Amino acid sequence: MTRPRTAGKAFRLQWRESRWSALGTTATLTLWVGLMVGLWPAVRDSVASIRQLWERYPEALKTAFGVSGVDPTTYAGFIASELLGVVWPLFAIGLAVGVSAGISAGELERGTLELLLAAPVDRGRLLLGRAVALGTMLFVLTATSWVAIGLGAPLVGERLDAARALWAALEGLALAGFSLGVGLAFTVACSRRSQALLYASGVMLLLYMVNIIGSLWGRARALIHLTPFHAYAPGPALAGDATPVLSVVVPAAVGVVLVGFSWWWFRRMDISA
Repeated sequence: MTRPRTAGKAFRLQWRESRWSALGTTATLTLWVGLMVGLWPAVRDSVASIRQLWERYPEALKTAFGVSGVDPTTYAGFIASELLGVVWPLFAIGLAVGVSAGISAGELERGTLELLLAAPVDRGRLLLGRAVALGTMLFVLTATSWVAIGLGAPLVGERLDAARALWAALEGLALAGFSLGVGLAFTVACSRRSQALLYASGVMLLLYMVNIIGSLWGRARALIHLTPFHAYAPGPALAGDATPVLSVVVPAAVGVVLVGFSWWWFRRMDISA
């Protein structure tokens, strides 16, 4: 009866270890959302100057940040350009990579992984339980921030389309899931948390730079399809433009594959080496 409960125990353990990091990240992001919502009435009164400034931005740069086709003089456009394009992904990726990098490598570095695995537990269930806990934290982060965006709209005399907001939120969650998979892959492959964090963060930064370079340089445009940031386009989603289902499915699927690889590797890794 020990093994069926392993995943649940691992879930609770990870939740206890990371709850303050998740709470702090979620609270800070929610406060940032509140700040953007509070700034909107002042921005709305400066529509002409905002539109002129926005029109000067290169279209390729808007595409790179997922806000192409956005009208920043609307509530949805303002939130997409000032919050969802860069700030939201930083918080989500930071939480996903920062926590996942320590799941295995952190325990190994502290010398507690051998003790943890000395119990009659299934390694795969142990890793998956922790991964599900982190996934739940990312879901809470996403849901909380979007609820704040939605509830803030009527407070400033605006309205947000629920279906469009849900799709944009799913795109963000898929990006966060991809990041979780990257972090897990490196935490099982590294012996130190700092090493796993450096490599995982480096990969996400590299993919981000590839997306920007591909958007700005026509010859490298094909490369953007290799990054999850190309699929993350909250601006068009909120504007009601048709966005492919693959923009959610592909990053999420790659994240699942990376979690599966981590599960396979963790079950076979030699922690005594």
